[in-house]
Amino acid sequence: MDFYNVLACISTLYIIYNVFTKDDSKHDWTISGTVFMDLAMLWLCSRDVKQSICNDKHYRPTEGNGIFLTIIVPMIHMGELIADRMQGENTLMLVQLWLSLGAVSSVIMRWLWVAKGATGACLSFLIISSGMIMYHLTFPIAFFLYGANFLIIWIGMKHIPAWLPRSFTFGESAIVLQLLTSFINRVTFGFLEASWLLGETYPILMFTCTVLATVVLATYAAYMTSSYLSVWRFLGTYILFAVVALGFLHVTLPETPLLWLLRFTFESCKRTFLFVTWILLLAITLMWTANQNLVNAKFDQRCNETTAYQAKISSNHLECPKNVSAKFTARKMFHIFIVLVYIPGLIVDPVFLFLASIVVFSLFIFVEAARAWQVPVIGHYINDIQMMFVDERDQGIIFLTHFYLLLGMSLPIWLSPMLFSNHQASPEMYAGVLALGVGDTVACLCGRAIGFLHWPGRKKTIEGTLCSILAQMILISVGSFTGVVTITSMFTAFTGVVLAALAEAFTDQIDNLILPLVLYPVLCFS
Repeated sequence: MDFYNVLACISTLYIIYNVFTKDDSKHDWTISGTVFMDLAMLWLCSRDVKQSICNDKHYRPTEGNGIFLTIIVPMIHMGELIADRMQGENTLMLVQLWLSLGAVSSVIMRWLWVAKGATGACLSFLIISSGMIMYHLTFPIAFFLYGANFLIIWIGMKHIPAWLPRSFTFGESAIVLQLLTSFINRVTFGFLEASWLLGETYPILMFTCTVLATVVLATYAAYMTSSYLSVWRFLGTYILFAVVALGFLHVTLPETPLLWLLRFTFESCKRTFLFVTWILLLAITLMWTANQNLVNAKFDQRCNETTAYQAKISSNHLECPKNVSAKFTARKMFHIFIVLVYIPGLIVDPVFLFLASIVVFSLFIFVEAARAWQVPVIGHYINDIQMMFVDERDQGIIFLTHFYLLLGMSLPIWLSPMLFSNHQASPEMYAGVLALGVGDTVACLCGRAIGFLHWPGRKKTIEGTLCSILAQMILISVGSFTGVVTITSMFTAFTGVVLAALAEAFTDQIDNLILPLVLYPVLCFS
């Protein structure tokens, strides 16, 4: 059994549920047929491991190529569609599902195009899949998005592995690009929906999208102009783009951007409480990190001397056990810190958490750019701090562990169609907290403490997986009992938790990114 089987189970469970419990049989059967066709093509692609582009030297070497991960994003939209049909069908939700299936087809076509002798198969698949998908795109803007999604994935799959070698597997790069296209689709349709333009929804979307786009464009400009060779030119590039962004927001927002942000943050006692709590948690985390750096520095010289002596004897590279243990502790402490940030945010004000998480993600991009390019003065210090949180999967130019953790916790909030619909966070928004903050952390800790029965061919233990399932179900039960979250089917929630726990046990991809996406679609209709 492997992670690909788990994903296939998720797909099959949804399709059976969708086909036999809903009325719109035409869409049900066409969606099911498209999904099965994509699964069949993905299976065929995964069989040709030796010849495929998945083993390109630019990809991070792993046991599996992760190509089946590309089916996760359509599963997300399928889960949302089930939940939406329970409340009355939304045509926009169905269009977004077809666009996500188009993104999967784009990934498959990219693989077939590069694979030797598969040009004919690529053209045949292009004609069939494009015909089925475009037939169901009922909005003119959807055709434009379909073309834009295709270009983003095609160009991204071609250039990102070369730009960021050994940072992604094939599946991880595909799913990141798919999530990017889904976010673009969601925001585009959001601006078209009148309900999203009422109240504070419009300024929140405009502010967050502008901040994220500004940081991405500034980072690209800094790279193209080599501004990172000087700290002042590097900072100046970001400041220049920030000034332009402020001017743009001044025109598009109903009031001055900074005044709007201050008013939005402190207009209620709940948000003020959240903001103060997050600042205190950040201060505590920074102090703990600084202390850990000082403690680890005392052991560095001793560990290096011991490791060097052992290396002479064994001729193998050895890492100091103290460093390994310290990195594990640092990563799990970071998990706990994130949970303490996200749980109050989801309970009190998920919209404020949405805005804050986008801003922090943008800050992460800036910080990682400074570290990766070793910007004078600041790059070295940032690198020393982040070395505490890296693991063996951070082999490329950029470190993605902390990015994926933040993404894993935030994506369920960013993608949820219920974010601006009601004040209480819907169950799927807790997917990151459950799968990563609770499930992954408990599985690791319990696996180390009491685990001795290992899953076949895996390092993960059965005891750790069982403890992970138990901890997540306890949190769900407490949330349901206290009224914090509304769960209509505990069995459905349990099914999602089990699938996510099995994914944690069997995947060799980045679990911080994958686990919440496995749990999310099932929680949508739980």
